[in-house]
Amino acid sequence: MIPAIILLVSDKNDSDENFSKLLEFFSIPYVYASTQEALMHHIEGGIKCLAASFHTINKYKDIEHKLYDKLSYVFLYEIESKQSTVSSSVVITDRHKDICRELSGLSFIPDSEFIFTLSETTEDMQALISINNNAAFAFKQRRNCRIFLLPLEIIDIKRKISGKLSKDDRFIKICPIAMFLRYISPECFTDSVDRYACLIIDDPLLKETYGFINYYKLLELMDTYNFFTTIAFIPRNYNRTDKKIAELFKQRPDRFSICVHGCDHTRGEFRKSDHDYLDRKIRLATARMVEHEKMTGIPFDRVMVFPQGIFSLEAMEVLNNNKYLAAINSVPEPVNGSEYLDASDYAQSCITKYGNFPLFIRKLPESLIDFAFDLFWGKPVFMVIHNDYLRNGYEKLVDCIVKFNSLSENIKWESVGNIVDKFITKNGANTDIPNIDLTGFGINGFYENMKIMIRRYAFEFRDNYLCKNDVLLNLAIKLKNLISSSHQ
Repeated sequence: MIPAIILLVSDKNDSDENFSKLLEFFSIPYVYASTQEALMHHIEGGIKCLAASFHTINKYKDIEHKLYDKLSYVFLYEIESKQSTVSSSVVITDRHKDICRELSGLSFIPDSEFIFTLSETTEDMQALISINNNAAFAFKQRRNCRIFLLPLEIIDIKRKISGKLSKDDRFIKICPIAMFLRYISPECFTDSVDRYACLIIDDPLLKETYGFINYYKLLELMDTYNFFTTIAFIPRNYNRTDKKIAELFKQRPDRFSICVHGCDHTRGEFRKSDHDYLDRKIRLATARMVEHEKMTGIPFDRVMVFPQGIFSLEAMEVLNNNKYLAAINSVPEPVNGSEYLDASDYAQSCITKYGNFPLFIRKLPESLIDFAFDLFWGKPVFMVIHNDYLRNGYEKLVDCIVKFNSLSENIKWESVGNIVDKFITKNGANTDIPNIDLTGFGINGFYENMKIMIRRYAFEFRDNYLCKNDVLLNLAIKLKNLISSSHQ
């Protein structure tokens, strides 16, 4: 394959090495050049793009005019910079959608108190990312060449990260380079033009009204504003679905689906490392979902949403062994994971470091800038709410959906199963569902099973009654705190 870019170096530094890692991550072919002779040889050979540090390119000032006549694109990093204090949002321009794509026109508050911006600006310079009218990423035109300017060192995309990748890392350090690379070499990015999304609602029973959810009202809104809902269904509720709502789900598979949400939905039920225990839990959850499908006719997506976002490495392995497609979670790391993620994991459709089993990440509907980041990379978007998100009506949800749909003309709303299927290699469905006692007494024992049952009904009482009356809810919270303190 003909190299797409020349990486010009003198004394190779960390930024040069990190730029090469980015090119390799995106599978963009490149060649090094460290002399004028080598540089001109590659340019005469037809390569139209160059990347270099500002320090390195300054050594070639005597042939600058020749370079800009022959090259189409230049990316310069470590440009002379200044510190700009954060007193307003960072703004991504909407004037160059061919470069900024789904991020166009968005703004965000950075995590740092200041960011580096270009120390000098000229009238012909066009800011792509800016703060306080100072450019943090820009380009200018010289003859036939478009020159991109970044006042930062190049981030190491393989740098280990504990916790969440910061907004500064994502939008100020990684996205400018990705914008440039996608712009000059779109053929190296193989993601589909289509972008996929799904709303996940955790926990509710399939009854006409549960808490603040009314399924008929939800369907009306989905048809009006174009979105799809997957219910993260608790397998323990397999025999409690209302027949009318079952019919609704079967009639409208273009708007409704269900997936697996734990087994009994006890706190941390998938945090354990005991393979035998986890296997029995997952097999019980699956058997309950299969029985629910037999009773109601509603198929389920073999995708696990972990209760409370808590899971272990071993839980991922056992899900894989039980032929699940993937897991979806709000937290990217297991409770016992010693291997931290690196920056590149956030640029991929899913995390595959846990037993090579796919983990997709979901977020609250307000996370518009985060969703735009995901869409920019071609990642699927999974939104998550609980029924109390709709306490004051559906307006907040609808507002988020409308804003999200405006990010791209290519968003397609589908079930979690259909979406996951587009991004993974199929695991092959496990049809070997043994004859299991669906009550859970065999796994949990009588005493624990009764506690689980009482707790489940208590949560439903909270969702359907307490949450709709602030006085009762506050009294219940005080009572709970009083009981907790008496046991300390």
